[in-house]
Amino acid sequence: MNAPKALAGIRETGGTAVAVPDAAITDAQRALAAEGIGVEPASAASVAGLRMLRAEGVVDDDEDVVCLTTGHLLKDPEAAAAAGRDPEPVPADVDAVLAHLAGEAVDTADDGFLARLTDRLSPGS
Repeated sequence: MNAPKALAGIRETGGTAVAVPDAAITDAQRALAAEGIGVEPASAASVAGLRMLRAEGVVDDDEDVVCLTTGHLLKDPEAAAAAGRDPEPVPADVDAVLAHLAGEAVDTADDGFLARLTDRLSPGS
């Protein structure tokens, strides 16, 4: 973000800005990801700042607020990986993936997977 332009915008609108710790940015990034919004840490900083201002009572419930989150998650994949959890193994099977997304238990030691895949890829299947 262009600091001089940002400061001009803050002053012109009577807005404010705060510095937030990295942990707050990571928490905001995770919260956005839980809603299906993948952003890089710099974009999550705006949401972390809003959370801080809400907690301090600077921003009230009835106020309109805009948080710019323009940086895509894949712009900084290393930070995304560090902020996330280890991947959960799921067999490469549509039904298993759908079951996992639905919160159902999935057998990750599915020995029949390779056989089903081989059957699907065999000529005449």
